[in-house]
Amino acid sequence: MSTEGYLIPPGPCRPDDPDAKLVAMMVAGELAFEKVVGQYTGPFLRRGDRFLGERADSEEAVQATFNNAHRKILQFRAQTAVEGRPRPTFLTWLRRILDNELLRRRTRKFREDKVVGPMPPPVDGEEPAVLAGPRSLEEEHEKHREYIATVSDIENQLPKQQSRVCNLVMLVQLTHQETAEVLGMTVGAVATNLCRGTARLKELALERQRRA
Repeated sequence: MSTEGYLIPPGPCRPDDPDAKLVAMMVAGELAFEKVVGQYTGPFLRRGDRFLGERADSEEAVQATFNNAHRKILQFRAQTAVEGRPRPTFLTWLRRILDNELLRRRTRKFREDKVVGPMPPPVDGEEPAVLAGPRSLEEEHEKHREYIATVSDIENQLPKQQSRVCNLVMLVQLTHQETAEVLGMTVGAVATNLCRGTARLKELALERQRRA
């Protein structure tokens, strides 16, 4: 549907948002989302490559981001300033959806690799690791139990902010800067929450050892 001859209502964006007109068209029912896809696919794919390391994974994440944003466009319209912060720009909102999608996929990939993981190649003249003795297998099982316990502690025993920071830094292995960007925090706040969270995790690990 052409916009010629129609009055496009004011969009939900801030007046200084460069995507204000485009968002107003989408909210009004215009077929304008393809312009968003064309405008942001390139930088979003590069962001995805940095987080996931695989172009195919990045393409899936970016496509899911655009699909979610298209379905939730009216939710963006309803957003208002929170805790004294200005309303986000449309691009900021899109990036949050993308970062959540990337985080979900990277966390899943990390946990699958950590729990299952590829078998190391055998050294020439040695038996494959799968034929190792019971002690080696027990050590692997113990590492697995420790990992599962740590994940559980992060998710269930820490305050929300510490949990989110520890999850990203310790499990997903983001840098402090990347974590700050994903969570909308300062790098200093990330470091503080990580310090407090790891201290609590050590306490919990010691408590388990005493009970064992």
